[in-house]
Amino acid sequence: MSIPSTTSRSSRATTANHRQGEGATAKLLASPWKFQQHGESGLWVSDLFPEVAKHADALCVVNSMQTDSRTSQAFLQLHAGIFQFSRPSMGAWVLYGLGNENENLPGFITLCPPANNGGPSNYGSAFLPAIYQGRGSDSTAPHHPGQGEQHCQSEAVRFRPRQQLDLVQTLNRTTLEHDR
Repeated sequence: MSIPSTTSRSSRATTANHRQGEGATAKLLASPWKFQQHGESGLWVSDLFPEVAKHADALCVVNSMQTDSRTSQAFLQLHAGIFQFSRPSMGAWVLYGLGNENENLPGFITLCPPANNGGPSNYGSAFLPAIYQGRGSDSTAPHHPGQGEQHCQSEAVRFRPRQQLDLVQTLNRTTLEHDR
């Protein structure tokens, strides 16, 4: 993957071919942050992530994903590979392949999954045994009363990544304190 040479730092805009119209172009806003290639692989990493850049050759990056689907279908296709039929989510397949060292916790969680974009199918196990299904972060709330449920039920909060990460951090700290 390369960064287009037509990127202009002053206007911070570039043109790129748009898939839905042959020869059509779309204006894209260039990143306000600097990107550099790292490692032998030449992986482009933002200067915002200097620690990630140190491990560029150890990362698995998928650059070939594309879809002709609309937003809600594409969201499900991203997580399950197809939007038309029920298939295990990416998390379920990873859990199936790698296993889970902990018998008391779900193998993975998803942060406040949007109900209108596939809902539980985004972290479900479909035809795999239910043990490989993940959990939505709002469904973990009853185990920690008052912390998660209100946080995820508010539509205004549902799409704020910082607050979602804070929720996971709070749950991690509570679990750590409980285990001591």
